[in-house]
Amino acid sequence: MIKIDKGVPVPESRHKYPWKGMKVGDSFFVPGPYSLRCNMYSSAKNKGWLVRTARETNKGVEGLRVWRVK
Repeated sequence: MIKIDKGVPVPESRHKYPWKGMKVGDSFFVPGPYSLRCNMYSSAKNKGWLVRTARETNKGVEGLRVWRVK
């Protein structure tokens, strides 16, 4: 039988992306394939936010720019 523990604190989230500090209109750049946009949309949706994305080359690195729009 598996024992149920009470009062064990939940560890702080270690988000890979800077969602915590973002306000509407803020953006960030993520290096990597454009296919990352699906991850961004679902991650933001879990927070009740709406984001927009666009392909971008930043200092020679291909990636994705993500804006919080709602």
